[in-house]
Amino acid sequence: MKKLPNPGRGFLSRVLLLLSLTAPFSFGQATVTQTEQDDSIPTANATGFTAGSSGIKVAFGHTGDGIYGDVSGDQSGDVDFFKISANAGQVIYVNINNAGIDPDFDPLVAVYRADGEKVAENDDETDTSRGYDRTSRLTYTADAAGDYYICVTNWIADTPSVPNDPLTPGTSPGPPGGNSGPYQLFLGLDVAVPIPQFVGGSTGYPVPAFLPIKVLGTPRLDGRVTIRNTSTGAAPAAAYTITSYAITGPHASRFTVTGLNTPLTVAPGAEITATVSFDGVGFAGLAQATLELTTNDPFAQNFKLD
Repeated sequence: MKKLPNPGRGFLSRVLLLLSLTAPFSFGQATVTQTEQDDSIPTANATGFTAGSSGIKVAFGHTGDGIYGDVSGDQSGDVDFFKISANAGQVIYVNINNAGIDPDFDPLVAVYRADGEKVAENDDETDTSRGYDRTSRLTYTADAAGDYYICVTNWIADTPSVPNDPLTPGTSPGPPGGNSGPYQLFLGLDVAVPIPQFVGGSTGYPVPAFLPIKVLGTPRLDGRVTIRNTSTGAAPAAAYTITSYAITGPHASRFTVTGLNTPLTVAPGAEITATVSFDGVGFAGLAQATLELTTNDPFAQNFKLD
């Protein structure tokens, strides 16, 4: 993939308004634990999805860690596997998003049977209105009852990006062609819910970051908050409804939002953009607040302004 430039981020004094990069959202009991070493089907992470069940869960991981990773291992290629059991006809949903601020983060996802046969794969989700969107997303309808395995990896230049032998750890083809990094992985089984993704920048990458812009000559910052409903596909397509919002936290009075006129609905595949402004008159330090959204999002994601 051709690299695109990273959009700049403005700041005033020591005030920086970005999403928390370590754990930007809270999901409670719907979180799947991702644990290394999980580089093969036999060592896949359990998701709790059993044949006939339904729902959606989220996992946080890193495509370059572990003993095979490019940030902490031998650079032979880190992959993460997740296990889902399904009945014939059930729809498996996979949606991976960037959980960091690197615009060259370039994931890839695939679905395997228990015997190692690959049955589905997606690299870049392409949106003609935005160009390449490096989020990877797919739906797969199980054609037989059994166990299915979701593989999370990176796009790798000019080579297959998935393991040579998914049944054996350490058989990935090498370090990523696009940068590795932290990810946010939604996994669903027979689910139709909205999946909002906070996006920043003009390149179309799914970067969960608020981009502040300094207003020259004033102690003020304005920035975009863009929320995209990525629940598209065969089964997971549901409108995202924001019924109300509030700004809370120790410096909430310094933040205002315009353009978020509730109630509002974001259709599957669509997005809305609002403006958050920070008043820095007489203020020094790090401003902290949260944009709390009341929505039909099953994970109740809030946008952190700190």
